[in-house]
Amino acid sequence: MMELRSIGDELSDGDVSDYIDRVENDGGTIDPEAIKELIIYVLWLKYMGLWSDIYNYLPAAGYKAGKLYALVPNDGSGDYDVTRNSERTRVNPDGLIETLGLNVPAIDYATGEAVILMEEERTNLFLNSDTGATQTITVVNGSVYTFYFKSGAGAIKLSDAATQVINVSDA
Repeated sequence: MMELRSIGDELSDGDVSDYIDRVENDGGTIDPEAIKELIIYVLWLKYMGLWSDIYNYLPAAGYKAGKLYALVPNDGSGDYDVTRNSERTRVNPDGLIETLGLNVPAIDYATGEAVILMEEERTNLFLNSDTGATQTITVVNGSVYTFYFKSGAGAIKLSDAATQVINVSDA
């Protein structure tokens, strides 16, 4: 990391090393592969004369549970809060699938580059969705609910009843 910090200092007028310091001082994690991409991108922006036009830049480089660190502004005011009440998987820089804990930002390398995975909020309506069982759930008339099963996904629109019995099985 020290080598990347000094290269970043030389090439980006301290912007990258200040970012690394801020993330590490706050107990965050710096992703070395993403920092390499970040240095190149900052250099390109400065070369093109666009750096001064950036008002918020969130690289997939610095993170900790509950937070993604913004490079611009680098005072913390542009950082993003991350909430996810479940574990999830990602492809790490070595190409291996790993499980991330609660609220840890998902920075994925499935494409070979660091990409922040974002999802819309979802609610699990089933008490135990991994076990095949008949369960009764209450839904809102006219709403569309998407159900994901081990064998695939399907959408059901309930229009005539406030409750509906949906049978989930492992078959």
